[in-house]
Amino acid sequence: MMPGVSDTPDPARALRLARLAATLAERLSHADAALEVLVSEAAIGAPQRDLWKALHAAARRDGAVQALRGAYDRVIGGRRLGQLEPEAQSEVLVHAADFFEASGDGPALEAALLRVQQTIPGHKDSFARLERRLEPLADGRRVLELYSLAAIAEPRGSIALASKAIARLLPLPASAPLGEDACEGLVVLAAASPRLLDALVDHARKTQRFALACRLIERGLEDPDLPEASVPDLQRRLVELYVGDAKVPASAIDHVEALLALDPSDPAMRKAAQRLLSVREVASRAASALQGARRSTMPPPPVSQRPPPPVSQRPMPLSQPPPPLPLPPRPPRSEE
Repeated sequence: MMPGVSDTPDPARALRLARLAATLAERLSHADAALEVLVSEAAIGAPQRDLWKALHAAARRDGAVQALRGAYDRVIGGRRLGQLEPEAQSEVLVHAADFFEASGDGPALEAALLRVQQTIPGHKDSFARLERRLEPLADGRRVLELYSLAAIAEPRGSIALASKAIARLLPLPASAPLGEDACEGLVVLAAASPRLLDALVDHARKTQRFALACRLIERGLEDPDLPEASVPDLQRRLVELYVGDAKVPASAIDHVEALLALDPSDPAMRKAAQRLLSVREVASRAASALQGARRSTMPPPPVSQRPPPPVSQRPMPLSQPPPPLPLPPRPPRSEE
């Protein structure tokens, strides 16, 4: 008797498992029914790993590989799997991947492992197996899509994942654009590695997707963990995009205001604000930002042109001579 069969407290369930074990030991005649028993076990958190292995072995022994493949396809594509808890879904999918790998079905193996990542981002076993399969491929987009899924699991601390993503992203030619979902998924690693955000924006611009480049920077700036030192440069790039290739200049006003407040003498931001004076939606804000920048950098007037200070603020002399003493009156002159 296989482990987990005889010690099951529910009699009906124990009988069902015992019958499955006997079937697998003799002949696998109904692959769908056998798989259904194990999916039901996964749904209640009972892995039954020995029975899964026995199911795969019986399919190979009895020439039922195609029948079991069809059963797996129906389970993976059916509604029921999606109704299970993520842990139960991943349990079934990992066993399906094991079966597909043993059968030499690479596409089905990759699809099952990718589904695990979509269900539980960062799932260690499926990530490692997928990465090993995808890394040798010349097209780096598929492994980048994997990284974008795994990034959801640990967006703050995965510097190593960000570095691997940069190495894969930089060589991509303009003719091989990475999907927008993958680009936006990788942005969560910007706080761990601002260089990755720069690489994503450069890739979006190289592939003529300027609206995507703007979205990527905006999402990066929303991250409270993004290093403060990176913010001004990202805002400058965003202003350049909004006013230039993206052709939505009004969207630049928030960043123009922030950068002029930071450095009123910034010539590029003054030029951008000047450009925004012709955009009706934000013209008044642009004029106000320009006026404030000019006032902040206006030199003080010469001393001769300064108004005199109020009397109360005028400096008092350090010492003041005493007033002269009055002379004594002369005595009247007597007449002789």
